Amino acid sequence: MSSFSTFAVVTLGAVLVAAPVTSAIAGSANLVGRDVEFAFSEGQPVGYVFPAGTMFTHTGTAGSGVVATALYANGGVLKVAAGRGTGNLAVAAPAHISTATETPKSAVIRVSNAGTTDHLDPGTGNFSFGADFALNTASATAGSKDDGDNLIQRGLASSATQYKIQIDGGKPTCVLRQQATTVTAKATQVLERSLWYRAVCNRTTTGGVTTVTLTVTRLSDGTVVPAEAGTGPALDLSIATTVPLSLGGKINNSGTLVLSSTDQFNGRIDNAFLDLP
Repeated sequence: MSSFSTFAVVTLGAVLVAAPVTSAIAGSANLVGRDVEFAFSEGQPVGYVFPAGTMFTHTGTAGSGVVATALYANGGVLKVAAGRGTGNLAVAAPAHISTATETPKSAVIRVSNAGTTDHLDPGTGNFSFGADFALNTASATAGSKDDGDNLIQRGLASSATQYKIQIDGGKPTCVLRQQATTVTAKATQVLERSLWYRAVCNRTTTGGVTTVTLTVTRLSDGTVVPAEAGTGPALDLSIATTVPLSLGGKINNSGTLVLSSTDQFNGRIDNAFLDLP
């Protein structure tokens, strides 16, 4: 697992905390060589609450070209939690709301480009992204502002392009979209809550045809969850360099939290990554 900085990402313009605390982050072996990768904090004890605006350190070839910052609203926070296996730690997102009228708590990690180079853009190339996660025993209240579990994404349904992994209804789905064209891969089996899984979405394009696969593995025993691949026309997923990637929920193109329909992830996250061409 890696150690993270206490909210103050690799140096981006808007840091929410005047003096962010930084905890070391050690690279996870299975993430070596990827462009952006997060293996969560072993520098703080279980239960530690990252202050708002904490900037997380990370590994990956993008280096200081991206910055990752904690954004909170309505009482939401990210905490250090027990990860998978002995001694491993993860980041825990807020618990779900229990009624349709409650205001959901929001806690999301925003990953932004630090300069004019876009380290989050797969363009038309083959790429993969994903994360390890464990869902809370309950999440996503139907009919509320929080009726989904978005794990990792860049862009919204209203954006020019989007790529994301969500676990709506307990079934992971990978969505790639350019304008009105969408290619989706999805698991066909509901996951067991509280167990650790690894979700990896992969896009390849050959001869003008895009194939999207989603591999979801139960980490306790290596069982692969049944899933359906998706195919469609070639997609160019480029978007404005200023549009961030997010972990654990939705962020506007401008970098602020989406509070109208949060799709806040409820559970624990570790080993999030993006691997570009």
